[in-house]
Amino acid sequence: MLLSRVFIACHAMLFSGHRVVVLDAAVLLEAGWDDIVHEVWTTVIPSEEVVAELVHFVRKHYCTYMQSVFVGLFAQDWAGIIWSRIF
Repeated sequence: MLLSRVFIACHAMLFSGHRVVVLDAAVLLEAGWDDIVHEVWTTVIPSEEVVAELVHFVRKHYCTYMQSVFVGLFAQDWAGIIWSRIF
């Protein structure tokens, strides 16, 4: 199921003019899909750099999420009971 979706998405990109489609090599190889591609490339990134990027990504998106949640704090004016770990 997933392979057919990936295959369809890759073909759609190729037919829309993209000359290269990049897939995650770890997923590609673990799923045994290396026979559906022309070449497999990989990069080596220090684990510290990967962790730093993930932390940055999570903080950025968590902050956006929290800003939308804080809008709901105005509802506390009408609440009889408030449970919070913020205060």
